[in-house]
Amino acid sequence: VGIGASFFNENSVFILENGRSILELGHVIVGNGEECYCGQRGCLEIYASEYAVLKEFLKKDFSIKEFIEFEEEMFRRDLEYLRKLAKDPKVVKKYYTPSLKYLSMAVGNLIMLFFPEKVVFYGEGIRSWMVEEIKKFVKERYRNSVVGGISFLCREEEKNAWETGVALNAVEKYISTL
Repeated sequence: VGIGASFFNENSVFILENGRSILELGHVIVGNGEECYCGQRGCLEIYASEYAVLKEFLKKDFSIKEFIEFEEEMFRRDLEYLRKLAKDPKVVKKYYTPSLKYLSMAVGNLIMLFFPEKVVFYGEGIRSWMVEEIKKFVKERYRNSVVGGISFLCREEEKNAWETGVALNAVEKYISTL
């Protein structure tokens, strides 16, 4: 679980007053669904996280609170199996599509707010085909004048991807001034 976002602009990371650089994207409200582990109802994590995909894949009814509390004991093997299967979209695309559509709405809304040049995805569960699906859904839903020139990148299974991405962008910006 855990859907976060950061914004990098002009060689710096957007930092909140509390010192955090992560936007709590996973806890924006997108529906009237079940209660999230944060106490709110209808958080994006209910609809777009690996929890939602795993629940659909297993065809079992369990809450996100149970998923968070018992992930290691009850769900770890299933989650690892699902991630392994996710390398081949033909096998699991139908389980991911609803979640990717919700995620694409959140990404599209962030694009409308920040107008970035690129959107970079990373994390344990992300795959390049998922990013292509998100890109497709965003481009179907939002005006081309807003999303047309934006690059969608995937940093599949990259360790420290967030930090690497910030460093790489800073280096690219510096090199372009030489």
